[in-house]
Amino acid sequence: ALGPAVAATLGGCPTLTSDGRCFPVERRHLSGSRPLALAAAGHPREVEEAVAEAVLSALAESAQGDLLVFLPGEREIRGVESRLADALPAARRAALRVCPL
Repeated sequence: ALGPAVAATLGGCPTLTSDGRCFPVERRHLSGSRPLALAAAGHPREVEEAVAEAVLSALAESAQGDLLVFLPGEREIRGVESRLADALPAARRAALRVCPL
């Protein structure tokens, strides 16, 4: 366990442990870097569009599971959420849950 070694390095600070369950995770990365390039260029609306398209594509490929999407800020999160709500059929829209962290 890494905890004791890290605690010793930090001057004997207290450590916490938590038992949890593991779930299978499949990672998929977008091919190309369109959203990243748009974000770097300062085009938040285009980032929202590109991310919403990627989410819709992932949802079309699989009807099960959850998606974890990283965005730079709450404005972009809400923008993508709005675009998804507009694009999804009512049944899928009702199941959509966006949880900004």
